[in-house]
Amino acid sequence: MHLHFFMPRAFGHFLRDAFWRQLCFAFIVSLPAFATAQTWTSTPPITSQDFSFAYRYFERVGNEESLPMNIVTSLAQDQRGFIWIGTQAGLVRYDAYRFEKFSDQQFLASEYVKCLWAEADGKLWIGTMSSGVFIYDPRDNLFTRVPINDERGAPLIAGAIQAIKGDNKGGHWVVASESGLYYLPPAQSKNPLAQHFIHDSEQANSLIDNRVRSILVDKDENVWIGTASGLQKRSANAA
Repeated sequence: MHLHFFMPRAFGHFLRDAFWRQLCFAFIVSLPAFATAQTWTSTPPITSQDFSFAYRYFERVGNEESLPMNIVTSLAQDQRGFIWIGTQAGLVRYDAYRFEKFSDQQFLASEYVKCLWAEADGKLWIGTMSSGVFIYDPRDNLFTRVPINDERGAPLIAGAIQAIKGDNKGGHWVVASESGLYYLPPAQSKNPLAQHFIHDSEQANSLIDNRVRSILVDKDENVWIGTASGLQKRSANAA
């Protein structure tokens, strides 16, 4: 004898639909855990080496043998493409292949170079810690000291040369530590004597501070002076 169980068709559909509903619910509930597991197992953590700019971004140039004391104080590039490097113990020229240190006969090799200014004509102006200003002329490969004197021939500058900037007229602005600002007129000027600008409490338009820290000659030949007491501007058409 066979026993037959009678199951209403509607009840069967209910059980079948319930099964799929439970299966879908279990799948949806497990998705976050599955995604998390995939993140930690298949995707390694990102490190700095995954980015090309995180390594080999800065390349060392030179060493203790090529750069005196290996302390660089100033940099400039001349019209021929040479890189000039000022150090605390002399001047070095780099041509992308080798370094050339200048000897005592050419320049004060032990001199502390404070600043550099490359001219459009190829000459290089060098400001030093205690020996004033020099000009290097590549045509004869010689260094010449620049006399910065008053009308009596007495030296005007005392202290380290902090900055040198040239203008389009051929003149040069020179910053000396704690002693204001100097202007060296072009060589062909009617008055070749250096001009000395200092703070004067009785002159409203004088320097506000002798401690000049930076200088800029803009495209319109205006001179911007950064001092220990603020910023000033000298107009290009100032007398």
